[in-house]
Amino acid sequence: MGKLYDEKSIESLDPRSFTRLKPGVYCGDTTYSTQLLIEIISNAIDEFQLGHGKQINVLIDKDNVSVRDYGQGFIPNSFREDGKTILEAAFSVLNTSGKYREDGTYEGTSLGSFGIGR
Repeated sequence: MGKLYDEKSIESLDPRSFTRLKPGVYCGDTTYSTQLLIEIISNAIDEFQLGHGKQINVLIDKDNVSVRDYGQGFIPNSFREDGKTILEAAFSVLNTSGKYREDGTYEGTSLGSFGIGR
């Protein structure tokens, strides 16, 4: 018989620690590192469908993949209230997206991992 829960068994993690411990919650199978590529290509397709850019370039060279979508990109040197740039927040703060608003700002179809980010 296994150990029983006690008051010390239940703990809370900060979002970053939880994601590092259980990355599959956000990106599915973590056997291969392709989920980020899927997210990037999905967003590139959204940009293209919204009329931002006329082409998407994908270059595969052995273990390196580059994607260029000629879309809107990130707003450079624009800071949020927490002092982070938009670019920094997009890649370092969990649940950060430009897809939450229902005001027509974003009309793409990409949902992110399991709908997270939309």
